[in-house]
Amino acid sequence: MKTAFLLWLSNLDVSDVILNSLLGLVLIFIFVSAWKVHNDKERYANLNVFTLVTHADGSFSRPAIQELGVFILFSWGFVMLINKGSLPEWYAMSYLGAFVARAAHSAYLNSKNGKENGDKNK
Repeated sequence: MKTAFLLWLSNLDVSDVILNSLLGLVLIFIFVSAWKVHNDKERYANLNVFTLVTHADGSFSRPAIQELGVFILFSWGFVMLINKGSLPEWYAMSYLGAFVARAAHSAYLNSKNGKENGDKNK
């Protein structure tokens, strides 16, 4: 009698393992490269990687962190579905629509609050 783990292991596709490993290594490479650029203040004095996920005052921005996480997960899923040869149209539209809708919603809220380009001082 096979256990659930052995059954899962026997159904595992080697290409999925290789692709996930490759995507993981690429993600680690991107984060390490961004960290090295962030710490090199001689060549990149005006670059701060933390501005991707923080407000102007330095506090973490929950929407920015969520958007970065969703972008990574959606992109990972996009590559996996292309690898399987079964990228449905709804996924491609969701991939594009999620980021366009968030940006449009943010622009709408900023216009309602009288803010331009996310300026908090207005």
